[in-house]
Amino acid sequence: WFPFYDSFNSIIHSNASISDVQKLQYLKSTLTGDASGVISALEISAANYQIAWDILKERYDNRRMIVHTHIKAILDLPSLTKEDSTELRRIADGAIRHVQALKALKCPTAHWDDLLVTLREWQSSLTGTETPTFKQFKNFISQHCLVLETTNKVSLASKDTNKNSQTNAKRQSTCAATVKSKCNYCKGEHPMYYCKEFLALPIKQRAVEVRNRKLCVNCLRSPMHSLDKCTSRGCKICNVKHNTLLYTSTSSAEDHSGTSGTGESSLRNSTTAVTTHSSNIQGKDHIMLSTAVVNVIASDGTSHSCQALLDSGSQASFISRQLAATLGLPLRPLNVTISAVNSTSSNATMATKVTLQSRLNSYCRMIDCIVTERITEKFPKTLNNHSNLNRACRVVAYCLRFLRRPAGITTHFVSHEETTAALQLMCRIVQQHSFPEEYKALSSNKSLNTSSGILTLNPFLDDGLIKVGGRLKHSNITQDARHPVLLPKNHELSRRIITQAHVRSLYAGTQATMTAVRQQFWPLALRSLTRKIILKCVKCFKVKPVHSETIMSGSTKIGQVVLIKQQGLHPLHWLLGRVQSVHPGTDGVVRTAEIKTAKSILTRPLTRIAILPIDDSSDKR
Repeated sequence: WFPFYDSFNSIIHSNASISDVQKLQYLKSTLTGDASGVISALEISAANYQIAWDILKERYDNRRMIVHTHIKAILDLPSLTKEDSTELRRIADGAIRHVQALKALKCPTAHWDDLLVTLREWQSSLTGTETPTFKQFKNFISQHCLVLETTNKVSLASKDTNKNSQTNAKRQSTCAATVKSKCNYCKGEHPMYYCKEFLALPIKQRAVEVRNRKLCVNCLRSPMHSLDKCTSRGCKICNVKHNTLLYTSTSSAEDHSGTSGTGESSLRNSTTAVTTHSSNIQGKDHIMLSTAVVNVIASDGTSHSCQALLDSGSQASFISRQLAATLGLPLRPLNVTISAVNSTSSNATMATKVTLQSRLNSYCRMIDCIVTERITEKFPKTLNNHSNLNRACRVVAYCLRFLRRPAGITTHFVSHEETTAALQLMCRIVQQHSFPEEYKALSSNKSLNTSSGILTLNPFLDDGLIKVGGRLKHSNITQDARHPVLLPKNHELSRRIITQAHVRSLYAGTQATMTAVRQQFWPLALRSLTRKIILKCVKCFKVKPVHSETIMSGSTKIGQVVLIKQQGLHPLHWLLGRVQSVHPGTDGVVRTAEIKTAKSILTRPLTRIAILPIDDSSDKR
């Protein structure tokens, strides 16, 4: 308002040679926005000029409101999230502009040094105990802008001259921009995360010192921003929003996971349990983890032997629901989300305390465990990593030899008995995983449930394997053919067995492959699974090619009367038409034609057209 008032008053309002009508015309032409709307209802006349001028002065000549607007603009200046010369220069220019405007309004800005200086964090550059002035603060901001602009120009110049050292240039420019920052702990000329005194403190004491100084726990620098607005990256170990120097295994788990331990409150108060593995092996689909056999104390005080899976990357302990029920452990409610790799998650609603005891000495410990339905898959992905069943059996046989260490083995090659035992082991694991209720009932000599899907096969348990019963037990065939091993449908083991039988039978058809499989195994839905495998067999596809029908280019001519073949209709009901045009391909062979019927024009391939034997000479006569 004041620049407009001074300029308009000196040029137009105080000029006696200009009439009031002209002054009002000039006034309306210079106003925009709300100011123009205030006097828009006044007509251009000599009497309305003074009225319009008084309205504008009453509306906008408010010194108190103008001062308040400038002060509010100073307080609303944006804060810097990172060191940037452009943003810092814009903030400094804005503050100086508003302060000079207040000074022009005769406000006592010379006595506002304490108020203006405390708006920015620059106390680390001050020496002595005297109160700084706004002029010192302005000089500090200008000098800091020059430093940032210089370092940015140096980094940009290094990028243009040497593109191969782009990463090193960025690191050097970053160091140049932050080397002047002072440590908030010892007041030295180095960042806080390089301070030897701070690094010598225990991790818990570091966290206490950071909180006492009200610093950001993520960047350890300015307290002017909150944790959620910090642009620095989080912890390099747990990826949580805190500095890596403040990382502890217990604090990370308490922040976002229910960690196993002796304390009950840490697991009870948590809402998320994160379980990951620290290994990252490229080209591998799974990780081999160690196992141990330990004793677990049941609710009645008895000791039970169980197998424990040791995962050094897990942040919580787990127990299967079946084992917890067998031990009779008391459960307590819990609501956690178990997150794993690839962003997979599952919910758990129960937890319990488990007492572990060593089998070799008197070591004993009680831990908190989350109750889950299943901890790991019973059947590993061994079959998916090998091209055929024989190779997978040899791998399992080598593993069994390593675990059992039988005496008297002098060769490195596995025998037929070892591969057979490996195949039986895989079948047993698959049956326990696919038919858990049936396997448990047959192991306890109980009858199967009437709703079981394998009840009609009269299954029984023989040497740890579920086999098919029936009237074939009196036939004159082998024992394996009389009672084949039961396998689930659509399982990878069933597919590998069918594929092996198909290859061994010299790529026979569906019936012959099924006969070869049932000499030892009985997969469910065998016929449909065999058809799918044979359909995808590459060699079977190559020896049975589908021959394309030869198309004669000269058999169809324009003007011929044809019938359009329609599937499902008698030839007497096919559409009658006449060939209007033909469409040869790039090789000159005609394969499609346009046919005009009684109602429309259709484009059909020549294989769907029947040419009528009509004599053209009879038509001419």
